[in-house]
Amino acid sequence: MSDGSGVPNVQPSLRHSPVVNSEVEALVQLTLEGWVSGEYANRMPSFAHLDDEAITAVLTYTRTHFGNQSRPVNEAIVRAVRRDIDK
Repeated sequence: MSDGSGVPNVQPSLRHSPVVNSEVEALVQLTLEGWVSGEYANRMPSFAHLDDEAITAVLTYTRTHFGNQSRPVNEAIVRAVRRDIDK
């Protein structure tokens, strides 16, 4: 939903999400690789086609909106995680 609340059994909420608000590296990896869960009907696709600056902006927005108050994402972390995945 536009307020980040998600849809039960379809897609998870971004509001106060432990995934959004925990380790930045794990969130970046999830964004780059995508995610499948038996809990939700929709699969989150990979966003690896976006450049590091765009991923940094989107994840920073997500971590600082929808009731979340986490620190912004650093572009150097996005680059490092992408490099690790591409190995």
